[in-house]
Amino acid sequence: MLKVMVEGVGISASCPGEVKVGVMTRIQGDVSYHLINGGGEDEFVNTLLELVDTVGHAETQSETSRRLRAGETIQENQTMFLNVSYEQAGSIGVTMRLSLSGATTASYFAECSLVVNGRTS
Repeated sequence: MLKVMVEGVGISASCPGEVKVGVMTRIQGDVSYHLINGGGEDEFVNTLLELVDTVGHAETQSETSRRLRAGETIQENQTMFLNVSYEQAGSIGVTMRLSLSGATTASYFAECSLVVNGRTS
């Protein structure tokens, strides 16, 4: 039985609709959620945030063994950015993912896409 609940999850990935080859682009991922330890003992949760695109660019943030005291509720709000330049034209997919393990197990994601236009040098 899972001892920590996850509530109020909001997750998004924001892509510009179109970018040019070789131009620096900023992609944003946002996540917010509550971790609720309704039990009578301290519990531990591992978190992994990933903002990745389909050509291999990635940003990750992780926290291992985050302690939630008995009866504690924690609110998390995090923003991540991918600052990238694409060298080939085409469609790019982006995924923002939250994975939780330990005293709770859950995974949430959001996706967006963009088009890279232009010629490579």
